[in-house]
Amino acid sequence: MAKNMAAALGGPPPQGAMRADVTAFAGPVGAYTILGPVLIAISSTDERHQGPAAVESLFHEAGHALIFPLTRELRTALEETGKPGHDDLWHALLFFTAGEVVKRQLGPDHVPYAKAQHLWERVPKWSSYLPLLDKHWIPVIDGKATPSDGLKALVAAL
Repeated sequence: MAKNMAAALGGPPPQGAMRADVTAFAGPVGAYTILGPVLIAISSTDERHQGPAAVESLFHEAGHALIFPLTRELRTALEETGKPGHDDLWHALLFFTAGEVVKRQLGPDHVPYAKAQHLWERVPKWSSYLPLLDKHWIPVIDGKATPSDGLKALVAAL
């Protein structure tokens, strides 16, 4: 799964280990990542991050350490095409990628975190991102398109 996440997010995984701590409390959302060096914290008492969701949360949080080159590329593409106001598209993309990569390993019964927690409906604009991610980012996760090509297609479709 780590290789699939890294490939979809546009680069190799960081060198060395990423520290992950399981704690009773990990902030209001139940998980967070600190960069440089990477430290992931996931709450063991937060129901949103238990069972199979914990696996997805771990990969989502690790993805924060991988996605920054892609976010720069996305920001540039949005600026060049005159499409401001999509500052959170990178985070929707990260949730989507982690959910899809983990679902492919755990099986079709796994409900991705963003769907289970209704993020696609609750976060402004994310409901409009979901069909675009389904159409333009699945080929990236499948290895049939590069992350750069996927970003260009996403931005063009906005």
